[in-house]
Amino acid sequence: MALSLAEETGTFKLTGPRKAAFISGIQRTVEAASAIVLTRGFDVGEAKAIGQAVGDAQYVIQDNEEPLTGITLLGITSWAAVRNRGQLINQYDEFGVNKVVK
Repeated sequence: MALSLAEETGTFKLTGPRKAAFISGIQRTVEAASAIVLTRGFDVGEAKAIGQAVGDAQYVIQDNEEPLTGITLLGITSWAAVRNRGQLINQYDEFGVNKVVK
């Protein structure tokens, strides 16, 4: 199961007991459903609160000597928001020849 939460940018504002209840609800829901959490990937608004909830509730399980995290969180953002995205582009073709002409 995937749990996707999205808000209009800048509209998510919770503080105090409401924020604590939101975080607790996210934690309980994700753990009960073994869900993968999807957010917009920004460190603001609902995505920040969800990241905090997952981080606080994260646990590690052992599987054949491999540590595995118990909660999966994917932050998917727009390509334009990625800093230094040029470093992520493959500059070589399938033969190892540099495709970028300088």
